[in-house]
Amino acid sequence: MSSSKYVSRKEAHMSWDLGSTALRVTLAVENAKEPEIVPNSKTDSTSDTSRYEPGCFGGYINLSEGTEVYTGENVPNATQVPAKLILSKGWGIDENNPLLTEVRLDRGPEGNAKFERRCQEGLQALAEKVAEQVKKRCNKESEPLIITRISLTVPAHWTTEQEEDYRALIQSAFPISRRRDSWLRYSIYFMTEIEGFAHFFFHDPDDCQAYLGDKPDNYVLFLDFGGHSAIGGSAQWEAAVGDFCARNALLGESSTTINPGHQTKFQKCFREKLRGEHFHPYKEINLSITPSEENAAPGDILSIISAAQSRQFFDDATREPLELAKKEIDVLASYKGFSEDAGVRILVSGGTAKNKTVQEMLDRICSKARLPPPHFVTKEFRMNESFNIAKGAAIAMARDMSFLAFMENGAAFGIQMLQGPDNPKREWDDIGHMLLADKGREWWLGRPYKVNLSGTDRMKIICDPFWPRSHPKDLALSCRKTYDVLDLLVPEEGIWEFSLSMRGDQRLVLKQSMISQRGHEIRPPQETVFKMGFRRALGCFLIKVGEDLGELDSGLGLDRDNNLVALTSELEKSLERQIQGRLAQRPTPRNSCIVAKRLVGVQQKKRPSNGVTKRPPSGRDKPQGHMKNIIRFPTPRRRPNNPQADSEQEEGIEFLRPVSDSESYHSMDTSRESSVSLGTFELRP
Repeated sequence: MSSSKYVSRKEAHMSWDLGSTALRVTLAVENAKEPEIVPNSKTDSTSDTSRYEPGCFGGYINLSEGTEVYTGENVPNATQVPAKLILSKGWGIDENNPLLTEVRLDRGPEGNAKFERRCQEGLQALAEKVAEQVKKRCNKESEPLIITRISLTVPAHWTTEQEEDYRALIQSAFPISRRRDSWLRYSIYFMTEIEGFAHFFFHDPDDCQAYLGDKPDNYVLFLDFGGHSAIGGSAQWEAAVGDFCARNALLGESSTTINPGHQTKFQKCFREKLRGEHFHPYKEINLSITPSEENAAPGDILSIISAAQSRQFFDDATREPLELAKKEIDVLASYKGFSEDAGVRILVSGGTAKNKTVQEMLDRICSKARLPPPHFVTKEFRMNESFNIAKGAAIAMARDMSFLAFMENGAAFGIQMLQGPDNPKREWDDIGHMLLADKGREWWLGRPYKVNLSGTDRMKIICDPFWPRSHPKDLALSCRKTYDVLDLLVPEEGIWEFSLSMRGDQRLVLKQSMISQRGHEIRPPQETVFKMGFRRALGCFLIKVGEDLGELDSGLGLDRDNNLVALTSELEKSLERQIQGRLAQRPTPRNSCIVAKRLVGVQQKKRPSNGVTKRPPSGRDKPQGHMKNIIRFPTPRRRPNNPQADSEQEEGIEFLRPVSDSESYHSMDTSRESSVSLGTFELRP
């Protein structure tokens, strides 16, 4: 396409899903029904189908000197390492993982520097190959495109350091031009791989109906058994087999020397065995390859893996993922008794989950927990099933919403209490009190909540995105259907009134007042204004904060000086010391729950006596700030009304520096410890 004249382009959102074996790229084009795949056309006939589907970009970097650093779909006679592993520098992976053999090898100062340069050259070559294909698609004369957003899916255990390296790679391969006819003008976003698949699944109502059934309330656990994770996976299994075969090959009378190409062939042979109908990881495995070198001796090279050794390789690669899956399945089972209308489902994706033995083990775990068998996402689920995560991420990026639309769609904000002295287990209440919800135009003023606090109680602002208000006077929020917005930490002893409202510029206003028994204010009310940001990965609104707060994995708090703070372990310890100090100064602790009921007439749930009543999981089980119930998204608006940056001061309150549109920081997501993530999603009619 000629660049000499201006071309009107459709907006498109690009998504990358970098797996352990391949890279999948999709585009969500403006007004298109489904994301389209950006294909690597060369893989149609030459790809290693034991590794990935046609259309993917090969995800391996060649480390051996004397070979091209990135050969895509072609497998050279070289040591190959997943690009994903190189990009993360092995972050979070156990030192004994065989995938790290080459990455962690000490080559001396000069050798290490040379190795690092080669790794970066390989990543750059992969990214530039994709950029070439994307540019070709965006300059297509019949439908020219401009990339306005890029979504990068990442493992749950990655931190901002790995994300920033990923961002730099993309920006290098896709340089933004100020030219009027440029096909690039984008911001970069991140989401976890399991979030990407969840968005893909809920995007199609037919899939939801087929897999979830007719239950009005469904809790869905998504398990991603990816090939590459912090705690195991099929990539680790394959690497262990390759290393073993290279060290224990049976050459017979041949004088052939085992080289990296032979190891790669052994791994391919092993993958083909895995797909066999009668393969079992607890049985002896015989592998044979034929050397392709011109000077190779005649005959095959053999390697025999004993049943005990084979079982060890399998257990090392799958033990921890299965243990974590069991833990999350047990949590899901505890949700089953909420009501007769509640249903539970488990969806399993990822390359490791395609193994029949892994599937059988997950079946047994579910059966023991008295849950229905899991659904495995295979090729029968959808064509090009390996692209599901990339498609879901693109779908999420195409979604826009204003804070006003979020409220009008049924969202409700409320307050939740963790009662102090008479709560030895430190459990949050199951029921919260509504402060702000859509009821005509009245929600602009909100509903204040008055409570007598003991000085050891903890309060936090929560949100139910789809509050099922059953009665006009209903002010209760079920905390098992909410996500956390802001922790108010431990207010001083006294009678407090909390209220929320929304300003005309769609900012959230929190008002906190300490009042006397007669209702007079003891001190001037503390009013804080927050800019709210739509998190596309979570489908909800959170408070926008500056990067100077650092990691927000455990949540966001507001201290007594009206400053936003990260809920770090150090802060939690200081709060506990504060509580203990206040208790030490009080001869007889009092129960703030009783006083609260007398003040506001809100009936609190009584705590059951031991063994008498089965108590459902309390609000403490939901991750800090991570939305557990992403439900039926409203119709997106293509062009959001983005509020201005928080550089100004309003009402005497100095705002923290806002995040950029790239959303480079983690949302408050405690599921980032592994690649197996719990997400409970609820569908309502």
